Amino acid sequence: MQEAKLTMQNSLAINPHLTDAYLSLSTMKESDKDQKWQNQLFSESLLNKKNKTELVNILFARANILHKKNKYKESSENLLKANNLKLSIYKSEANILIRKTNKLKISSNNLKKNFQEFPNDPISIFIVGLPRCGSTLVESIISLNSQVIDLGEVNIFEESYREYKRSDKKVNLAEIYNNKKRIPNNKSKITTNKWLFNYQYAGIISSAIPNAKIIHCHRNPLDNILSIYRAHFHTGNSFSSSLIDCAEVYSNQDEIMTAYKQEFRSHIYDLNYDELVTNPSKEIKSLIKWLNWEWNDTYLSPHLNKRSVFTRSNVEIRSPINSKSLGGWKNYKDMLEPAITILSKTDKYQKYIN
Repeated sequence: MQEAKLTMQNSLAINPHLTDAYLSLSTMKESDKDQKWQNQLFSESLLNKKNKTELVNILFARANILHKKNKYKESSENLLKANNLKLSIYKSEANILIRKTNKLKISSNNLKKNFQEFPNDPISIFIVGLPRCGSTLVESIISLNSQVIDLGEVNIFEESYREYKRSDKKVNLAEIYNNKKRIPNNKSKITTNKWLFNYQYAGIISSAIPNAKIIHCHRNPLDNILSIYRAHFHTGNSFSSSLIDCAEVYSNQDEIMTAYKQEFRSHIYDLNYDELVTNPSKEIKSLIKWLNWEWNDTYLSPHLNKRSVFTRSNVEIRSPINSKSLGGWKNYKDMLEPAITILSKTDKYQKYIN
């Protein structure tokens, strides 16, 4: 990380208009030596002759630095400008996402449910939820098991389901999915798949995939929405730039997963990120017990996991488990008012808002 940081600083010394470099540096730990590039970042001249994408990078980078300095009002102003500009480039597709989720629930209802044990079949662990829900931490914990191969964030189940439907359901869905994993026969039979939007397929997975285990990660909705709004995803998650859409999508996935948990209780583990970082020993032991694995104290140190991480959590996952992000939404309460208005319509969210 230090070498990467130095390389980006050197790049800016050569060309101070590389907005991606400012954005990446703004997510890293700061030192007294960082003042030069930060002065460049906040200079008015940096905004000159920049296209929309570059301006978005600058505004998000500024918001990140202001957040670290506890200047939340100024950070909010930059976040609002950045996300509104981003929406003018990428239209939110929240309605499409929600319609798809609801449609797949109907498809799930039409499938025959299978609750048998299949000792000779591979174990497929799906980690689901919304972005910034703690899923990367959970995958880092689980993949400390030497028998686990983490597939990362790969959308191969949706590909498998589409192929299954194209075959007029004549080909076995589990077989298609297992083939797409491309795991050699002599390798582990345990895989993790962290394509978060597999929550839409939770009923289909539970019904059709032998030995499927689903871990639903969730957290305080306002902390989750704030983290999504601050993340600046380069691809996908187009709803992330609208606080209203973030709240609508959060509510929809929460509602659909509540229904799936009632229907497939033995297949789905309910993992609360807030409880995980507050009491990691208790919560990690509970998760490992649910997976029916032998306990090892190594699970308590996921920051030591050497695996590669390519999500927005690639920096913070290298730090020990901590609860510093809990309740952070209160610093942005005024900015989050559109999301609060949406959530306040549902009784179960009142405890988070008040």
